[in-house]
Amino acid sequence: MYNVISIIVLVVSYHLFKKVAGGTLRLTQINIYSYIFWIPLFSLSFLGINVIANSWLPFFHYSPIVINMGYFSVVYSMIVIPLSMLFIGNLLKFNPYKDIKHYSQQSVRSILSNEDSYVWFPMLLFTFLGIWALFYGYSQLENIPILKFLEGSSAIDLLKYRIEASRNFMGIVQIKNMLADNLLPLLSYIAFAYIYSRTKRKERWLMLFILLFFFSLLIKLFTLAKIPPITYILSFLPLLVIIKGRISKRTVAIFGAVFILSLLFVYISIAKMTSANEYLSFQTGPVARILFVQIQGLFEHFALFPEKIEFLNGASFPSWISGLFGKTHLTSARAVMEYLYPEAVRNGTIGVMNTHFSGEAWANFGYPGVIIAPIYVGIIIQLIFIYFYRMPKDPINIGLMNYSIIYLGNSIVGGFVAFVYSAIILFIILAIFIIRQLANRSAQYKWKKM
Repeated sequence: MYNVISIIVLVVSYHLFKKVAGGTLRLTQINIYSYIFWIPLFSLSFLGINVIANSWLPFFHYSPIVINMGYFSVVYSMIVIPLSMLFIGNLLKFNPYKDIKHYSQQSVRSILSNEDSYVWFPMLLFTFLGIWALFYGYSQLENIPILKFLEGSSAIDLLKYRIEASRNFMGIVQIKNMLADNLLPLLSYIAFAYIYSRTKRKERWLMLFILLFFFSLLIKLFTLAKIPPITYILSFLPLLVIIKGRISKRTVAIFGAVFILSLLFVYISIAKMTSANEYLSFQTGPVARILFVQIQGLFEHFALFPEKIEFLNGASFPSWISGLFGKTHLTSARAVMEYLYPEAVRNGTIGVMNTHFSGEAWANFGYPGVIIAPIYVGIIIQLIFIYFYRMPKDPINIGLMNYSIIYLGNSIVGGFVAFVYSAIILFIILAIFIIRQLANRSAQYKWKKM
C-alpha cells in the first residue's frame, strides 16, 4: 500500500513543485522551491518514511498507528505545501514562469553607485561586529571543541564537548547566535554577490568575502557538529544560481564531490570511523544521519505525544509567548530526548531530536497542528519569495534571498515554531535595514554637500 501511495504522491508533488518553481526542478537552476522539494522533503523526509513504513530495515519498531501518522503527515505536506504556494501566487498575480525567468535573466546591479562605497563601510562595521561576537562566543567556552579535536580527543569526549558548547554556553547566547552564527554567513553571501555585480573595485569585495568565508566556517565549527559547516559550503550552490540564473552540470558535480568528501572527512576525523562498514552502516554512518535520524524523530513524536508526554500546548514557543499559554518553555525535540535518553541528556552526550515540522506541530497542537501547519508553511514561504522576486537584484537582496532559502529549508526539518516566530530573522531584517539606512544617509549627506 505504501509503495503505491508513495509513487503517486511523488509524481503529483514533483509536478506541483515544478509548476510553482516556474517549470523546472533542475539542480542547475535550483531555487527555494526545488531546494525544498529535493533536500528537506525528498531526501530528508520522503525516503526515510518509506524505509520505516515498509520495515525495510530491522531496527525501527513502531505501532501501525504511529507509522501511519508519521507517513501520512509527510506525504500530506508534500502535496499541501505546493498547493498553498500556488494559491497565494494566483492570489497575488505571481507568474513563476514569467517572474522567476525575468529575475534570473537580470544582472547583479549596484545599490547606490558604481563603487557602492556607501554600502562598503556599513558592511565593514557589521563584519567586525560579527567577528567580535565569534571571539566572544569562543571565550565563553570552558572546552573549545575544535581545539579538543586538534588535540586528538576521543569521539565520545568530542561529543560531550559538543553538547556542552551547545547546551551549557556561559555567555549571552543571542550575541553568538545572531551576530556570529547568522550574520557572518549572510554578510559573506552579500560580499560574494558583489564580486559578480557591475560595481567597480571588486577586489576589495573579494578580500572581504575571503575574510567572511573563513570566519563563517569557524563559527559553523563552534560545536563541532558535522553538518553545519558542510551546509554552509553547499549554500553557495543556490547563491550562484540566484546570481547567474543557471549553472553548469559540472559545477553541480563539483559541489556534489565536495559534499561527499566533506562527509568522509568529518566522519573519519571527528566521529573516528575507521572502516568502510562503519561509514556505510545504516545505523551509524552518514547515510543513517541523512536518511533516517532526522525523520525518525517524527515517528518518536507521534509515539510519545500524548501517550507518554502530555501535549505541550504552545510550550515550544519562546518563553514570552509560551507564558501566554501558561506554559514553561520546552521544545518538543528536547522533550523527546529527555524521555527516550534521560541519562544521556543528563550526561551531556545528547541534545535534541529535530525532525519534520509536523512533529512539533503535533506535539503542541495535535491533529489541528498537523493539518494546518503545512498550509501555513507553504503560504509563508511563498509570500517571502514573491517579495524577493519582485525586488531589485542587488547584492543585499541576493544575500538575504539565499539566507532565506537555507534557513527556511532547514526549518522544514527543524521545527514548526521557526515559521511562526524567530528572533534571529527579526534581527537579520533589522541588520539589513541598518546597513541600507547607513548607506543611504551617507550618500544623501555627500549629495547635499555637493
